Amino acid sequence: MSDTNEKMTFGKIERRQERNRQEATKKKKRTIITVLVIVALVVAFAGAMFLNSGYIRRNFPALTVGGVDFSAAEFDFFFTHAIFNHQQAVFDQMGGLFPGMVPDPNWPLSRQIQNETTGETWADFFEDLTIRQMTELVELYLEAGEYGYVLREESREAMEEHIEMLMMEAEMFGESFNSYLRSIFGRSVNERVFRSMTEFVTTANSFNEYMWNAFTYTAEELEEFYEENRNLLDNFSYRVFLVRAETVNIADFESTEEFDEAREQALEDARVQAAEIAAGIETEEDFIAAALAFDENEFGDPRSTLRVLPGEWLNIFYGPWLQDPARVSGDTTTEDTTTGTQVLFFIERDPNEYRMVEMRQILFMREQSWAMDFDEIEDEDARQEAMDMFAQAEMLADMDAMHRASAVYDLFVEGGATLELLLELMAEHSDDPAPGGLYTDISKVVTQNKMVPEIEEWLFAPGRDIGDFALIRTEDFGYHLVFLYGFGESYRDFIADERLRATDHSEWFETIEPVGNAKRWAFFLTSH
Repeated sequence: MSDTNEKMTFGKIERRQERNRQEATKKKKRTIITVLVIVALVVAFAGAMFLNSGYIRRNFPALTVGGVDFSAAEFDFFFTHAIFNHQQAVFDQMGGLFPGMVPDPNWPLSRQIQNETTGETWADFFEDLTIRQMTELVELYLEAGEYGYVLREESREAMEEHIEMLMMEAEMFGESFNSYLRSIFGRSVNERVFRSMTEFVTTANSFNEYMWNAFTYTAEELEEFYEENRNLLDNFSYRVFLVRAETVNIADFESTEEFDEAREQALEDARVQAAEIAAGIETEEDFIAAALAFDENEFGDPRSTLRVLPGEWLNIFYGPWLQDPARVSGDTTTEDTTTGTQVLFFIERDPNEYRMVEMRQILFMREQSWAMDFDEIEDEDARQEAMDMFAQAEMLADMDAMHRASAVYDLFVEGGATLELLLELMAEHSDDPAPGGLYTDISKVVTQNKMVPEIEEWLFAPGRDIGDFALIRTEDFGYHLVFLYGFGESYRDFIADERLRATDHSEWFETIEPVGNAKRWAFFLTSH
């Protein structure tokens, strides 16, 4: 009996020990698995940190374009430029950064949709744009090497001046140069990367400019080209305003037929009204008065109806009428549009035979008054008081600018009105940010350094000569002591040369062998 009990007891002990061994084995396995997982996560995290570190981003190829390797940091350099250039283009074309045209700087680009149809994000858009721009630069850079082009000294000096300017900005903000570069281009861009890429870009662009200037044209070639394209290149001055048809809402009609009839009647009414207005116009002053009588709010300023445009920019509805060789000053007509009828008055057609001019100026800027929407002031007396205060501030600001300008003008005249004296007075008194107050290649058209009307009228007045000067008040800025500094080439020749050169340069660029590109580790391509 005792043997039996001993065996049973021993068996229980063995089973208990076996269970303990199994539990210990499972626990050991779980511990090993946990350790391995932790190690794997640590390794993965360390690897990601290593791959995305400044060292890796600066020293390992992330993108290859035409056999040229670029690091992720170097890509960041171009990526930042692509964003800036896009925003600048939108600003130049639209006069502002409209919502939807540029991304919100406060949100990651990868979380903002650029194209609702395709789902493309702003990050995708700028990455594609950056690679295309880099590809073009590589093509130019490689072609420069094949051509044997060496970076010109003046281009290298301009590059160094740009770098020195950024260094001064960094010092002004109390930052090291590397820290300042990181704040602009991303955390991996340092001075070495910046200098290397700046020289690369400068070389490619300098070679491109060299080839642009390599084409030459005779006077006969320029004249022939201009004559063949004068309807597009001549400058047209005219006045125009729209007699808008009364708005017709489809919801007000029981059928589309009734809506179409009402809409056509509204257009016809506008057509008749415009014809009556045009019939009473014989002079430019008549046109200005007619526009004012038609809509005092919209056309209260005589400049609101004036247009001065090259032929290629003319409205499709009335462009052919303005371009008619038989057109003479004082001609009037009406032109139907989809929203009403335009009333037109032809002033002149300029064949651009004048010479461009160069001027220097001392600017006495009128201090800007505060901006206010007077319509938001409900109380009539308060609104009138605010308007009076605004007008008073405007008058005082104008008087202050006038007094400063008059004092300097008197000093200039008494001192002999020389260029040297102008530059001396400019250094102390001018509000103009342009170096030396210098403006070159000034023309009469918006596409090429056009001045405000008051200055343009003086510059291009008959008999104007180098050394002429005047004190001119402009509505937009204040008072200008303007000095005619020199004359440039004929604007007519300038336009023809630019168009011919653009065509020839484009054809030359097409001869450059295109290069491909490939991402090496695209996931870490940009830090933006």
